[in-house]
Amino acid sequence: MDEKYTFQEETKMRKSKMWRMMTVAAVAASMTCGLFGVQSVSADDKKTLKVAMECGYAPYNWTQPDDSNGAVQISGSSDYAYGYDVMMAKKIADELGYDLEIVKLDWDSLVPAVQSGQVDCVIAGQSITKERQQMVDFTDPYYYASIITLVKNDGDYKDAASVEDLKGATVTSQQNTIWYDSCLPQIPDADILPAQESAPAMLVALESGKCDAVVTDMPTGKAACVAYPDFKLLDFSGTDGAFEVSDEDINIGISVQRGNDELKDAINGVLKDMTEDDYNKMKEKFAEGKASVMNKAGSVGKLKGRISFENDMNERKGVKLATLQRMTEAVKESLKNKIMDEKAANQLLETLENEKVNLKADTGRNYKSVFRIMKRNPGAISRKHEEELNEIKRMIK
Repeated sequence: MDEKYTFQEETKMRKSKMWRMMTVAAVAASMTCGLFGVQSVSADDKKTLKVAMECGYAPYNWTQPDDSNGAVQISGSSDYAYGYDVMMAKKIADELGYDLEIVKLDWDSLVPAVQSGQVDCVIAGQSITKERQQMVDFTDPYYYASIITLVKNDGDYKDAASVEDLKGATVTSQQNTIWYDSCLPQIPDADILPAQESAPAMLVALESGKCDAVVTDMPTGKAACVAYPDFKLLDFSGTDGAFEVSDEDINIGISVQRGNDELKDAINGVLKDMTEDDYNKMKEKFAEGKASVMNKAGSVGKLKGRISFENDMNERKGVKLATLQRMTEAVKESLKNKIMDEKAANQLLETLENEKVNLKADTGRNYKSVFRIMKRNPGAISRKHEEELNEIKRMIK
């Protein structure tokens, strides 16, 4: 066979009559070479493991312009993926004797991709939750996450030592995560903002002062402190004031299509054979290139996060502006029909108009902060970031 095929396709072939015929032929061929002869496999016949991830969820995975530190090229792109998930994917593929293909997908597309067989598995910092287990199967955990809180160094909650100490804080986190769904509601009297669509957008919300704190996991928090030196990481774990989370919340696993026990068992075999020294070496290798790469990849993440956040804010302001306009029309109608006192109506109209003026002044798509980031980090914006830049241009409508 000249074409590469995925683990999923191989599994289907194993169930076919053709596969059985090929197996018999292979055994017969090996016997002609001697009883203990080993059949060689050509490079063209090497199987490919297709692994999906966001390639934008540092430090688990991110996008960078080159293959430094052992990064893997993203399928259909000139860019490369790196991070803890990529190293784990490389380890698994190497141990199974497969080529590795990294497929870049947004967070909400990961589970559908593995369900449909578009990819073989997802290695993307997914918690092994009961909800996800209804849709996909999971391997044993390959990482155990710690829940932490990020605040500003000079913020009101910089000295918080427990969840209780965050009382009354304005908070947010990334959508469809246990941080947002399970942890934020544990903060007493918290003002919980709408969930952010990505980790970069979540961090920009904190950086811009729109919230007092964000809740995330330890790897994301440490990476954020590299990209944002004015952030402070608060870790309440191991104390009476920690977030209450279950094992399923913090166990990070690899998802495969339901019923694909062959792949799940194969991956579990690799994970089981990994020693503590293997994990430590992987972490050390990851740490070698993290700081420099995070500063470059993180700059693009900041741009996209800032734009995503500001687009979201502008959309909400637009809704508020429309509401103010409807209120203005209602007051004018009341004044016209002499339902409202003229003096009171005019005062209310003046107040509404001032509100609209103030809102409009802040509603225009103000991307000055985006371009400040670009100016401060010229090395992060290069021709090799063409894909991200095109995406940024599409986001700025």
